[in-house]
Amino acid sequence: MNLNDVEAVFRVRRQILQSLNNVPSIPELAREAAMSSSKLQKCFKQVIGKAIAEYALSEKMEWAKRLLSTRLYSVSEVGYKIGYANLSHFTEAFRKYHRIKPKQYLDSL
Repeated sequence: MNLNDVEAVFRVRRQILQSLNNVPSIPELAREAAMSSSKLQKCFKQVIGKAIAEYALSEKMEWAKRLLSTRLYSVSEVGYKIGYANLSHFTEAFRKYHRIKPKQYLDSL
């Protein structure tokens, strides 16, 4: 992997972090990186250590946890804020990632 590929991966990572509530598709990210989708996915995994979707989900779930920790938002507000239209999908994703439901996490604070 050359330096341009590594720089492209970090540009893509920044783009993901800036749009966590509506993460661009892999083809869109690949265009940003000026490489094929398959090459981007391979390079991203080598540089970041996670697949693009796995990385985006982990960042979303950490963001959700931080938002809940502020106690400024309800579970519903956090789910919508991080990009979930279906709150049961948010609850399930949060539970799978953090091994606790968001409401239980909020109550434990």
